Amino acid sequence: MVTGGKARMKSIQSERKKRVRGSSKEASPGPIRVLIVDDHPVVRAGIRASLRREGRMVLVGEAASGGEAVRIAGENRVDVILMDVSLPDMSGHDAAARVRSTAPSVRIVFLTMSGERASIRRAIESGAAGYVLKSTAPADIVRAVKAAHAGGVYFSDGVQRALGDSAAAEGSLTPRESEVLARIAAGLSNKEIASALGISVRTVETHREHIMAKLGIHNVAGLTRYAVERGLIANP
Repeated sequence: MVTGGKARMKSIQSERKKRVRGSSKEASPGPIRVLIVDDHPVVRAGIRASLRREGRMVLVGEAASGGEAVRIAGENRVDVILMDVSLPDMSGHDAAARVRSTAPSVRIVFLTMSGERASIRRAIESGAAGYVLKSTAPADIVRAVKAAHAGGVYFSDGVQRALGDSAAAEGSLTPRESEVLARIAAGLSNKEIASALGISVRTVETHREHIMAKLGIHNVAGLTRYAVERGLIANP
């Protein structure tokens, strides 16, 4: 409704008064430190071989459980984690949440056999940087790691098809995505949105990528029109 849009716009305008000048840091060049988390040794060996063919990839470690992944991530500098969804002691989603609680800058790419919409949806809502099916080509895994490290997101073809079907069926963004969209449409920068919502700039960037992918809109003008039409903000 427009009334709700006006209230949200007033709140966002208040946030804009607290702006802090400066730009977010870009992903620095150099090695990409990767942690592989999967309870199947054969799967880990295949991923390891794919990463070692890439000069920039540095394997920090391998974990067969969520608890082990949390420990390794806490003891080492890790840029990207390739995380299986199904682990013996906890779900990959729960393990990812525990990792982020101590290392919020770590980028998580889920690598799994599961193409279920609910699992993909949960990964998106948690701010995952990617979701790649194990049946995909090894080159896709490498691309996902590079995209995640650069601040983007990557979904393999099968996942993208499932996302398209899911978006059409559910017809809505998550509450967090709606909050980010409203602030993008109001003209806030990624840094300002991060400050307002208490999340990292990288998480904002990931939400932005998800919003654009789900809506099929790839520019701010289009996102602003969508936000106004849905009553997320008042018509400027």
